[in-house]
Amino acid sequence: MNEKRPPNPRLLWIGGALVFVALGLLTALLLLGGGRGEDGHGLPNPPLGILLEGGTSQLCVELADDASERALGLSGRDSIGDYDGMAFVFSGDAAVALAAVGSEISPSSAPESLLVSTPFWMRDTRIPLDLMFVGADGRVRGVVTMNPCPDGNCASFPPPEPYLYAVELPAGWAREFGISTGTVLRLAGNCLPFDRD
Repeated sequence: MNEKRPPNPRLLWIGGALVFVALGLLTALLLLGGGRGEDGHGLPNPPLGILLEGGTSQLCVELADDASERALGLSGRDSIGDYDGMAFVFSGDAAVALAAVGSEISPSSAPESLLVSTPFWMRDTRIPLDLMFVGADGRVRGVVTMNPCPDGNCASFPPPEPYLYAVELPAGWAREFGISTGTVLRLAGNCLPFDRD
């Protein structure tokens, strides 16, 4: 006789618990990695708006505010994507101040201890870029155009003086938007990335 036995309640409970744990882990992975773009280069930080002097134009940039994000930067990409560029912040305190959402930010109160002299390079970066070093008062300290470095023997681009943050834009945009040494850039909290496709 082929009798069916009722399911063991203990096994049902263990199976349900395993499914629950697996779903929890999957949800956590999706939430932690959800900000990454399809190419793995998107940053989980909210995009940052930069108002140009006079407030007539706004750029929308990705924010790189930890060592791994800064090291990766825009390398390995064939285009900027849906953003205008990338802002690099080297101090956690400065990143918190600069990434405040919903209000215009003036970094003029940033202490000297937040300033850095970190140089940039173009290793594995496929697109030419304009680099702006921005001081604690929001004024651009220097602008450099950097060309791709395909051979690995890449030049270093040091700042003319210590800076609070740096911004990379597609090459030629600094000139196009009138950004030069002395131009004031104001951070404006969140912005919406553009669909460039």
